[in-house]
Amino acid sequence: MDWFPPAGLTGSRSPDISVRRAGGEIVRHTEEWWRLARSSAPCLRARGGRRFRRYAAAVARRNLEPSEGMPDIAAAGGVVLRRDPDRSMRVAVIHRPKYMDWSLPKGKLEEGEGWQEAALREVQEETGLTCTAGVELPEVTYLDRKARRKLVRYWLMEPVSGEFEPHGEVDELRWLTAKETDDLLTYKHDRELVRTALRTHRRERLRRALPWSRDPAAADGG
Repeated sequence: MDWFPPAGLTGSRSPDISVRRAGGEIVRHTEEWWRLARSSAPCLRARGGRRFRRYAAAVARRNLEPSEGMPDIAAAGGVVLRRDPDRSMRVAVIHRPKYMDWSLPKGKLEEGEGWQEAALREVQEETGLTCTAGVELPEVTYLDRKARRKLVRYWLMEPVSGEFEPHGEVDELRWLTAKETDDLLTYKHDRELVRTALRTHRRERLRRALPWSRDPAAADGG
């Protein structure tokens, strides 16, 4: 299989050459960078691996600064959690063949659609799972591959029905432990969000287990 530079990069693959990213940014890659990118092709086919992580970092999205204005794209998604019979917590992670990455399910808002409504719809479309939404997680902002300002709002979610079937946008779904998600997820902000989601989930379970969460009068000593 031939390897080509990712979308947004143009120019020769000659050693130590300047190339232009989408948005007009000029970057200079060394022979080592191109060697690494070309050598990543086998692990791209394998949909994962440390070489791909390093490759992704070379063309990484960067965080959107508040001074850069309102986002061009509004999106929503979910961190979908399930508890296995062995009591281990698992996170739903999807593979998108178009981008050759592992990420969390999300997508753009449709006209007139609310944020949480869009999050539940996108998760269902990408994973096949109908979910319930819990607490909202920290939003994520960044510049995407086309240098567009993007804001994504996420919710904690739990599946109630449905089953994953591969389709054009997502060809694989894996239920992973916290350690496995940290090893596989392509983007740093996704890895950080999963850690936050798991901490939030534990905190919410503890809060619901406290007596006054079931009987508000108990908190007042009534």
